[in-house]
Amino acid sequence: MTPYEIERRFLLKTFPKIEADAAIVHISQGYLDVPQNLDSVRVRVYGGGRAEMTIKRGMGMRREEHNQPLETSFAHTMMDVCPYTLAKLRFRYDGWDIDVYQDPLSGIVIAEREYASL
Repeated sequence: MTPYEIERRFLLKTFPKIEADAAIVHISQGYLDVPQNLDSVRVRVYGGGRAEMTIKRGMGMRREEHNQPLETSFAHTMMDVCPYTLAKLRFRYDGWDIDVYQDPLSGIVIAEREYASL
């Protein structure tokens, strides 16, 4: 069975008011150049020392998604060859992921909610 991600994303004009106990994690991610039949291949390193590679296909709210854990040192090596990289702070609160992007995308705030796959 193909794994699917179902999510809704919203561009926010301002950072929402959240409780002080919201979980916060720093995320560095890079995107690899990929053939046209793949929509995106992303490498992500989380501030807690965890890393993964994600392949996504499709468009809209429901997309095919494959995640693969990576050794953190290997993920950092992969990030070195990614032509596109970014950093963000992720706040987890009340079932939402709120991403506050840093350079080069400073000022962008996205709220995202994932739903169970069908």
